[in-house]
Amino acid sequence: MREYTIGGVSVALPVPPAPVIYLRGFSLRETTGLAVALVRLWDAASATGQILDEISLAANESARELYPVPLCARIGVYIEVVSGAVAGSIRFD
Repeated sequence: MREYTIGGVSVALPVPPAPVIYLRGFSLRETTGLAVALVRLWDAASATGQILDEISLAANESARELYPVPLCARIGVYIEVVSGAVAGSIRFD
């Protein structure tokens, strides 16, 4: 399992070419302490295509999850920070 650190901005996950990327989980926290945050994980290279997961965090909240069944991304993984500010990581194979 590999891990990619999120620094608060939308970004395409830099992964080597593979037929499928398996998202195993995430660990995120809202960093301002004042605002809600929304993060979307896309099966895409940009904020289009199929949403794999949508993670909502209250002000100053942190959340982590390991998916019992990995999420399958066939195109790539785009991490979109829709609102707020977040830090954390995404785990994948």
